[in-house]
Amino acid sequence: MTDTALQFVDAELTPPGPIETTRREALRLDDWFKVGAAATGVAVLASACDAIGDSGNPDMLLMKRATYGVTQDVIDRVAAIGAAAWIAEQLDWTNLDTTAIEAKVANLPAIAMTAAQLEAAYPNNTTGEIAGQLAVATSMRQLESPAQLYERMVEFWSDHFNVPATDNILRYLKAPEDREAIRPNALGKFKDLLVASAQSPAMLYYLDNAFSSAGSINENYARELLELHTVGVFGGYDEVDIVAVANLLTGWSIDPATGLFEFRGAQHDTSFQSILGWDRPGDTNYLDHGVQFLQHLATHPSTADFICTKLIRRFVTDQPDPAMVADLAAVYLANDTDIRPVLTALFSHATFLASSGSKLRRPMEYLVGVNRQIGASFSTITSAGAIGPLAGSAVQLGQLPFQWPAPNGYPDVAGAWLNAGGLLGRWNLAADLTNDYFPVLNVDLTPLRAGIGSRPVGEQLDIVADRLLHEPLTDEGRYVLCFHLGVGVNDVKNSTWLYFASYPIVALLLATADNQYT
Repeated sequence: MTDTALQFVDAELTPPGPIETTRREALRLDDWFKVGAAATGVAVLASACDAIGDSGNPDMLLMKRATYGVTQDVIDRVAAIGAAAWIAEQLDWTNLDTTAIEAKVANLPAIAMTAAQLEAAYPNNTTGEIAGQLAVATSMRQLESPAQLYERMVEFWSDHFNVPATDNILRYLKAPEDREAIRPNALGKFKDLLVASAQSPAMLYYLDNAFSSAGSINENYARELLELHTVGVFGGYDEVDIVAVANLLTGWSIDPATGLFEFRGAQHDTSFQSILGWDRPGDTNYLDHGVQFLQHLATHPSTADFICTKLIRRFVTDQPDPAMVADLAAVYLANDTDIRPVLTALFSHATFLASSGSKLRRPMEYLVGVNRQIGASFSTITSAGAIGPLAGSAVQLGQLPFQWPAPNGYPDVAGAWLNAGGLLGRWNLAADLTNDYFPVLNVDLTPLRAGIGSRPVGEQLDIVADRLLHEPLTDEGRYVLCFHLGVGVNDVKNSTWLYFASYPIVALLLATADNQYT
């Protein structure tokens, strides 16, 4: 096997010419062939070759990165108002009509409850029902909400301020945090989000600040606040600063009766603190001092660099360019930590515009994305138990929402996800989805094959690919599909044939290496 041509599994079949395998280096052929015994040779072929070409739409990259999956509605909207206006519309998310999807989410009762209400409704919660409902609501919104960029930023901040719903107490606290801290601030000022996270009972419990008091401090939250939430590990702080932050935030705790934030003045250390260029005021507004310090951290130049690096890693490339980081950090600081101008600058930056095809979809991004591509929607769901098979797919892919155990959140680079099991899970998902394996999803392939009468197979494949991926098949991709279907490119087939053939066609298109990347 060579670097430029792929030999067919069936040695008796000779392709019309070399099939290029110039797929990005991360999808080396040996990675795909590790799972060859468990997958058909054709699936490996479809995944290893460049099956999909360039759509010619200059806004395709933007639509792929700012949404969970390109749909015809998104394409039409961008074409109608222009890319810049569409970004502005997405950033103004409160004016987008999310009524329909929020009505579906409302059928999941745990999503709207306070921590106290959840404890009363789900006593001795050991089944994970609350966390399951939160995961379902999150997936529903990612799939069906018109506020796509907003949902992408909700996920971004959920990773940045990661709190896993992995024990009984956190299951009571995580859903309220998502509703009251993360979602309202996902497209606002980082300094407001940082304060909301710091006062979130879920964060206070997870990183132990709820139990930190004067004379008996716990440094866990202070350490992660600096390392993971703001200035970053190279932000210029030391152990003395960590202790000072921990002292400053003593008494930030949880009301056990309500599950809400509570400031306990009797447990608060009122001593003077000087941390990273901030000095504690001399007044007695002790709670406000902590808030002031958090806002100072949010506007620290190292925080600007750290946040913008992570945004670039999520939306542009695994290896952020320092020049782009500097450009975005300047926008961040000039706009008082408002994330919206930063995103506007990111999506118009030359480095972003040159990054097409280089960013691997994370597992949940792929799971939601392929559902958007085939036009799937969720049925009415009232409990987490209904999503068993779909949750199983998320587990197989390695990214069940809100289950990452460490405070750094799910990884954001391809190296964390490119492995044999994960890739096979993606292929299985594509096949299961087209075979209507998930009862909670409404899947109808009719629009993909509608109006395609008797014509050459190659033309039929081109139409289906355009409707599904909004990008054209390459000669190699068309040939591999025909090989799998046992037909020639120029064979004339009718709509009845296409009805049955559309299922493997769609599964293979969704499984292509091209469709793993944006």
